[in-house]
Amino acid sequence: MNWLAGAAWPLALLIAAPLVIHLLSRRPPRPQPFAPLPLLERAIKRERRRIQLRRFLLLACRTLAVAGLCLAALLPMLGQPPSGDDNDRGPVTLVIDGSGSMEARNDGGQRFFDVAIDYAESQAQRRPVALVFCGADGQSFLQDQPIPGLQARTLLEDKKPAGYVDLDACVGGIDGSSLLVTDGWGATTKAEGVHIVSRENERDNAGLGAVRVRPLSRGMIELTVTVHGSPGPRRLQLKKSGVVKSTIRLEVAPHGLGEALLTLRLESGHHRLVLELEEDRWLEDNKRELGLTMQGPTHVLAVNGDARSVDYQDELFYLRQAAHALGARDPFRLTEVSLGDERQAPLQEAQVVLLADNSQLDVAFVAELRAFVERGGGLLVSAGPSMDPVALTKSLGDLLPAPIRSRWMALDVDGRPSKQAATTVSVPEDLEFFDQLGLGRAEGLLRTQVWGGINHQSEGDVRWRLTDGRPLLTTDEKGRGRVALISTSLDRDLSDLAIRPGFVPLLRGLLRWLAGQSAGGLDPDLRRGERFSQTLGAQEIQWVGPEKARARTIVEAGQLRFTPPRLGLWRAKEIELGVELRTDERESRPLSQTQRQALAGSGGVGDQGLPLWPLLLILAMLALFAESWLTAREVKAAGH
Repeated sequence: MNWLAGAAWPLALLIAAPLVIHLLSRRPPRPQPFAPLPLLERAIKRERRRIQLRRFLLLACRTLAVAGLCLAALLPMLGQPPSGDDNDRGPVTLVIDGSGSMEARNDGGQRFFDVAIDYAESQAQRRPVALVFCGADGQSFLQDQPIPGLQARTLLEDKKPAGYVDLDACVGGIDGSSLLVTDGWGATTKAEGVHIVSRENERDNAGLGAVRVRPLSRGMIELTVTVHGSPGPRRLQLKKSGVVKSTIRLEVAPHGLGEALLTLRLESGHHRLVLELEEDRWLEDNKRELGLTMQGPTHVLAVNGDARSVDYQDELFYLRQAAHALGARDPFRLTEVSLGDERQAPLQEAQVVLLADNSQLDVAFVAELRAFVERGGGLLVSAGPSMDPVALTKSLGDLLPAPIRSRWMALDVDGRPSKQAATTVSVPEDLEFFDQLGLGRAEGLLRTQVWGGINHQSEGDVRWRLTDGRPLLTTDEKGRGRVALISTSLDRDLSDLAIRPGFVPLLRGLLRWLAGQSAGGLDPDLRRGERFSQTLGAQEIQWVGPEKARARTIVEAGQLRFTPPRLGLWRAKEIELGVELRTDERESRPLSQTQRQALAGSGGVGDQGLPLWPLLLILAMLALFAESWLTAREVKAAGH
């Protein structure tokens, strides 16, 4: 039990007030002579017991009401205390927060990191102490075992707080009693004790976290920006070439995270964007410079293995409708060739290749396709009634996410193929993946009926299954590229997937995901202590950073390794490559729909204790209500 307002303990003396009033208000009985004394004595005994019980209940209600109000004023908490116990003299491991915000200063002008060092010194004078510095590189044990008289300042004087720190990882790897010394801006759920070196009014900080981009139609993009920090309203600006393009106000929820959606129209090419939060106590995490490459619609080359003269019976009919659908995200442009003509297909112009109901492929085309995927292109394979599983597996080999074994059809009770025996789909196993595609919990797809398809081995990443356990959507990575296998058809030959409301968003999102790097998007970003690497030919790279700062790196053994020397966007124009160095106070990857719902219902992060004062107030109100009812009954009885 913890008391957040311990200084209000004198109020507890008021609990005795109802008892004192009760004793002082007692009156001696008045003598009343009356003739039939034996009858009256029996009646008086019965009345006395009733009156004593009523008075006892009145005293209990009044005492409970006053006790509840007085104890509620002390703000009791049930659970983990909000700070470490300064009276504890036992050995402890002090974990010093080394995140970037510890460089911020309090109202007295002192760095939070210096305040933490002072606290560590005071603890070392009173008890045996071990010391751990939790920095961007993880745990650093400055003193493994608790010893008395530790010189904490000497051990910490060369340490500099910087960047993102995983406090849970640091605290979770410590044996024995630990005490985290932090400014309270980062989140932790594993610390046994926490000592916060900042006051409540000194923790007003918000920072920019992860940014996700999604192309819309007609040159529009949508930026999802994660903002983390103390709860409250925040203002976010998006700038391009120094001009404010959008301003939005968002609310950081009690759990410490908020998301903002910004839309912007951009031409094809590379763009430098700046996101800025309004100034607060820690400025370093208020600004991000983003490099964004716009490639326009995804270029899809489709090899049609079941071309028909009747348009709506063609294997690619619904794919064409999806390409021309209005108002949908992730647009794509379709180029078609028939099976047998794939050797003349313009593969060099494509970002994703679709093999729809294919079988044996040209050997030269497969070789070009393999190189295409390894360079970063995407490959999507869908089943169909004309597919020869053995021939296709032999042609593509390990380009497939999983080897195809056979075809299957739903059968009725007489053993004949029947749509009436179709199998339904299950809720996707990987909801985060579907959230990347813009589908959340696969809305518009869960009533899909499948009555035919292919069986394949359980390899790769199975993202979606049928209710009978068969994989429906499987993905894998090959080199720098991505491949996906849909084990039913994209038309209505083997399923009704093509007429489901979620088909167009699924197809467009999947094609954009398969395009990967070749689809454009944001330049890579790093935190302090991380290094960017990429395979390149032998050459020297010149980098231009914020305020025209310059850096130089040499490609060795075909590998480019670059550590940005300062925050901001660094651009290598010779290879059209950008890298951003950013800072985060806590993990802030884009949230999935499931995570958003869980955080929205949690109201907080970490176990900070259960407040008991609302329950005490309710108890006091109930006691007052009962006291009023008993008093009214006694007055009514006295009136008779």
